[in-house]
Amino acid sequence: MKKVLAVVLVAVMVLSLTACGSGISTGTYKLTSYKMGDTDLIQMYKDLGMDGVDELGSLVIKDDKNATISITGEDSEALTYDDKYFYSSSGEKLEYKASGSKITFTAEEDGTKMEMTFEK
Repeated sequence: MKKVLAVVLVAVMVLSLTACGSGISTGTYKLTSYKMGDTDLIQMYKDLGMDGVDELGSLVIKDDKNATISITGEDSEALTYDDKYFYSSSGEKLEYKASGSKITFTAEEDGTKMEMTFEK
Protein backbone atom coordinates (compact mmCIF):
# COMPACT_ATOMS: atom_id res chain seq x y z
CA MET A 1 0.00 0.00 0.00
CA LYS A 2 2.86 2.40 0.84
CA LYS A 3 4.48 1.80 -2.56
CA VAL A 4 1.23 2.59 -4.38
CA LEU A 5 0.77 5.77 -2.37
CA ALA A 6 4.39 6.79 -3.08
CA VAL A 7 3.92 6.25 -6.84
CA VAL A 8 0.70 8.27 -6.83
CA LEU A 9 2.37 11.13 -4.93
CA VAL A 10 5.31 11.17 -7.34
CA ALA A 11 2.92 11.26 -10.32
CA VAL A 12 0.98 14.17 -8.80
CA MET A 13 4.21 16.09 -8.14
CA VAL A 14 5.45 15.57 -11.71
CA LEU A 15 2.13 16.70 -13.18
CA SER A 16 2.04 19.78 -10.95
CA LEU A 17 5.53 20.80 -12.11
CA THR A 18 4.48 20.37 -15.73
CA ALA A 19 1.50 22.67 -15.21
CA CYS A 20 3.75 25.43 -13.84
CA GLY A 21 5.96 25.66 -16.92
CA SER A 22 6.05 28.80 -19.05
CA GLY A 23 4.62 26.98 -22.06
CA ILE A 24 7.53 28.07 -24.24
CA SER A 25 9.53 25.51 -26.15
CA THR A 26 12.98 26.12 -27.59
CA GLY A 27 13.41 26.85 -31.27
CA THR A 28 12.82 29.55 -33.87
CA TYR A 29 9.49 31.36 -34.12
CA LYS A 30 8.49 33.48 -37.13
CA LEU A 31 6.72 36.85 -36.81
CA THR A 32 3.19 36.27 -38.17
CA SER A 33 1.29 39.28 -36.83
CA TYR A 34 2.41 42.78 -35.89
CA LYS A 35 -0.17 45.39 -34.89
CA MET A 36 0.16 48.93 -33.58
CA GLY A 37 -3.24 50.13 -32.41
CA ASP A 38 -5.69 49.27 -35.17
CA THR A 39 -2.97 49.11 -37.86
CA ASP A 40 -1.84 45.69 -39.06
CA LEU A 41 1.74 46.46 -40.07
CA ILE A 42 2.31 43.21 -41.95
CA GLN A 43 -0.81 43.79 -44.05
CA MET A 44 0.26 47.39 -44.64
CA TYR A 45 3.67 46.20 -45.91
CA LYS A 46 1.94 43.71 -48.21
CA ASP A 47 -0.40 46.41 -49.54
CA LEU A 48 2.63 48.58 -50.30
CA GLY A 49 4.15 45.72 -52.29
CA MET A 50 7.19 45.39 -50.06
CA ASP A 51 9.36 42.33 -50.64
CA GLY A 52 10.18 39.95 -47.82
CA VAL A 53 7.01 40.56 -45.83
CA ASP A 54 6.95 36.91 -44.84
CA GLU A 55 10.36 37.30 -43.19
CA LEU A 56 9.86 40.43 -41.08
CA GLY A 57 11.14 38.99 -37.87
CA SER A 58 12.01 36.01 -35.74
CA LEU A 59 12.31 35.00 -32.12
CA VAL A 60 14.83 32.34 -31.11
CA ILE A 61 14.13 30.69 -27.75
CA LYS A 62 17.02 29.01 -25.97
CA ASP A 63 16.62 26.50 -23.16
CA ASP A 64 18.24 28.66 -20.47
CA LYS A 65 15.61 31.46 -20.22
CA ASN A 66 17.43 33.43 -22.92
CA ALA A 67 16.18 34.44 -26.34
CA THR A 68 17.03 36.64 -29.31
CA ILE A 69 14.54 38.78 -31.20
CA SER A 70 15.21 40.10 -34.68
CA ILE A 71 12.92 42.50 -36.54
CA THR A 72 13.82 43.47 -40.10
CA GLY A 73 15.57 46.82 -40.20
CA GLU A 74 16.70 46.62 -36.58
CA ASP A 75 19.65 44.94 -34.87
CA SER A 76 18.86 41.65 -33.18
CA GLU A 77 18.52 41.95 -29.43
CA ALA A 78 19.22 39.52 -26.61
CA LEU A 79 16.33 38.90 -24.21
CA THR A 80 15.74 37.03 -20.99
CA TYR A 81 12.35 35.80 -19.84
CA ASP A 82 10.37 34.45 -16.95
CA ASP A 83 6.82 33.13 -16.68
CA LYS A 84 5.21 36.47 -17.57
CA TYR A 85 7.66 38.86 -19.26
CA PHE A 86 10.51 39.08 -21.74
CA TYR A 87 13.16 41.62 -20.71
CA SER A 88 15.55 43.50 -22.99
CA SER A 89 19.05 44.51 -21.97
CA SER A 90 17.85 48.14 -21.94
CA GLY A 91 15.27 47.36 -19.26
CA GLU A 92 12.15 47.20 -21.42
CA LYS A 93 9.69 44.44 -20.64
CA LEU A 94 7.07 42.84 -22.83
CA GLU A 95 4.24 40.82 -21.36
CA TYR A 96 3.62 37.58 -23.23
CA LYS A 97 1.27 34.65 -23.49
CA ALA A 98 2.41 31.30 -24.82
CA SER A 99 -0.05 28.83 -26.27
CA GLY A 100 1.10 25.75 -28.14
CA SER A 101 3.41 26.91 -30.90
CA LYS A 102 2.45 30.59 -30.55
CA ILE A 103 3.93 33.41 -28.44
CA THR A 104 2.13 36.76 -28.33
CA PHE A 105 3.76 39.91 -26.92
CA THR A 106 1.69 42.87 -25.77
CA ALA A 107 2.76 46.32 -24.64
CA GLU A 108 1.38 49.82 -24.49
CA GLU A 109 3.30 52.95 -25.37
CA ASP A 110 1.85 56.46 -25.24
CA GLY A 111 -1.66 55.00 -25.15
CA THR A 112 -1.13 52.81 -28.25
CA LYS A 113 -1.35 49.06 -27.87
CA MET A 114 1.29 46.96 -29.62
CA GLU A 115 0.86 43.24 -30.28
CA MET A 116 3.33 40.87 -31.98
CA THR A 117 2.66 37.21 -32.56
CA PHE A 118 5.38 34.67 -33.35
CA GLU A 119 4.64 31.10 -34.44
CA LYS A 120 6.84 28.04 -34.77
